[in-house]
Amino acid sequence: RRVYVHVPRQEALNDAAGKFVKTRWVQTVKGDEVRCRFVAQEFAHGDPREDLFAGTPPPFAARMVVSRTATKRRHRYTLMGLDVSCAFLYAPIKRTVYIELPEEDSKSSSGEWVGKLEKALYGTRDAPQAWLEELGSTRESLGFTASVHYPGVYYHQGMDMTMVTHVDDLLCSGTEEDLKWVRSELQKKYEVKG
Repeated sequence: RRVYVHVPRQEALNDAAGKFVKTRWVQTVKGDEVRCRFVAQEFAHGDPREDLFAGTPPPFAARMVVSRTATKRRHRYTLMGLDVSCAFLYAPIKRTVYIELPEEDSKSSSGEWVGKLEKALYGTRDAPQAWLEELGSTRESLGFTASVHYPGVYYHQGMDMTMVTHVDDLLCSGTEEDLKWVRSELQKKYEVKG
């Protein structure tokens, strides 16, 4: 997935609506693996933005899905947990954000170019909200409706299936056949593990 496009530095400097954000590589150790992630370093610094809110499900939502599955066990209901890899990088960014190019980029050495983000890079303030909007439109296209009371809780009436999402983690309850269908549909658009 392409995260940014090259833009002449001068053009970016002349863009009054654009914002410059620093970036860096973050390394994490998971088991025997070292994983690297390119992230933005956008800080609030006295810039409160209520429009960047991204709701999370209440703590009891996962318990509700598990309980619902247990009570429908005779109907062969089961649970499925999924994880969307690099979730934020699927979501289009809503603002104009410029980044200094990483040194691995062939155009970084001249200093004449910067990157203009196309996707909500990890570390940008609106990345969680952009991802939830992206995932929400996908869920709607699959027939899920959002709870009017709790963010991150969804129901598919035709399949009697529930789903709770917390950022890139999804917990689903339904019949094995329906869960396989949901996973297959999500894999058409995202890299999904679980």
